[in-house]
Amino acid sequence: MISAGKISEVEYGNWLTPSQALDLIGPTVPTTVKQDDIASRLEDGLIRAAAETLVVGGTAHQFVVLARTIWDDWSTGTDFQFWILGTFRGFTSGQRGVSFNAYGVRFEPVGVERMAPTSRIETQLSQSVASLDPPKSDPKSLRKPKVGLSELRSWAEAFGGANPGAPFRTFLNSARSAFPNSAVSEQRVKDEISKLGMTKSRGNPSIRRK
Repeated sequence: MISAGKISEVEYGNWLTPSQALDLIGPTVPTTVKQDDIASRLEDGLIRAAAETLVVGGTAHQFVVLARTIWDDWSTGTDFQFWILGTFRGFTSGQRGVSFNAYGVRFEPVGVERMAPTSRIETQLSQSVASLDPPKSDPKSLRKPKVGLSELRSWAEAFGGANPGAPFRTFLNSARSAFPNSAVSEQRVKDEISKLGMTKSRGNPSIRRK
């Protein structure tokens, strides 16, 4: 038996190529060790494999799950074509043995992931999660710089002269509107009003010349 069923093209597209499987296990494990272990797991049915195209007796079949028995006596370490291109050439055992070619062989991810060191999987997972988190902003970087004293003084003098008796809240809001990219505090406005000879009356909060 060569085939163990079929899978959809979409599912096949999510499986791992041989080179991707080796990369997933990580660089800390020697390549020959990874190849031998994958071969053993294929033979024992712990990793499922599928071919994009399976040719048996001149007939091509698409997206076929390969039977685990085809991996018996496979010389994995010398099969460079398989690890580079995913092409597997085999021959079924028995008196009526049949040759076959499997092209575009891929592995089911879950079986390969069990081979990867736990620390490597956790690292990849934490990196993936971290990439989803937006960078945290420094609250200090969001603060506006304080308005310059000379700029505020010039503006206050001009605005106060043009708007005598204006309510203090109007005076303050107008100052903030005049300097949208700067921080204009209420106390600073009060200080400039005082320095320019203006006063803020108690009963009527408006700016008047002293």
